[in-house]
Amino acid sequence: MNPVLAGLKTRVKLFIFDMDDTLADTERLTVSLIERYFSERAGVKLDESDREFVFGHGWRDIYTQLIGKYRLSLNPDEIQAAVTDMKRVHVEQNELPRATGLDRILAFPVRKALVSGSGTGEIRVVLDHLGIRNRFDPILSVDDFHHGKPDPAGFRMALELAGAMPEEAIVFEDSGSGLMSGRAADIFTVFVREFAWSDRAELADAAFDTLEAFSEAWAQA
Repeated sequence: MNPVLAGLKTRVKLFIFDMDDTLADTERLTVSLIERYFSERAGVKLDESDREFVFGHGWRDIYTQLIGKYRLSLNPDEIQAAVTDMKRVHVEQNELPRATGLDRILAFPVRKALVSGSGTGEIRVVLDHLGIRNRFDPILSVDDFHHGKPDPAGFRMALELAGAMPEEAIVFEDSGSGLMSGRAADIFTVFVREFAWSDRAELADAAFDTLEAFSEAWAQA
């Protein structure tokens, strides 16, 4: 038995999930689509630091950073619309790898919320593809809270809308910025390794290889 989870189980009434690379392997797809857009539209080849910045940051922060770095005359909203359309086409033709244990963790009798740095359109594309959009309430994109992770605004908004206190929630994240955001909101944070760009377990309160591994521990707590 995990004594930490046992203590949480008596009071937690809200699971808050990140989407990209927590619910499905999507961030690498996003990186490839952004690389394609900047290559075709501006003749720019992104470097490793650009690709790493995509992981865990909101779309407006990503495009503002890239536009400034490469001194481009591009509009973040137009980039976002184009990348979202590209992602929609991709998921219509390809299956997204689901997180191991996704269905099991969503079956627990705990309210689920989603807080993502992706845009509203992207969230709909991915959640509808996975068939799980109706499992989350609220669903918040960076379009709703404006200040992307590591700012805690999104998680605080989720708590308020769900009527939960920080100590009554758990955040599931794959990125360093997401984990810092959750902890800044005073919420217990769980790092999920399965699709993570790098191991950031040191930033979390607990770490599990998969959502299935957490679910097994939660069931036994």
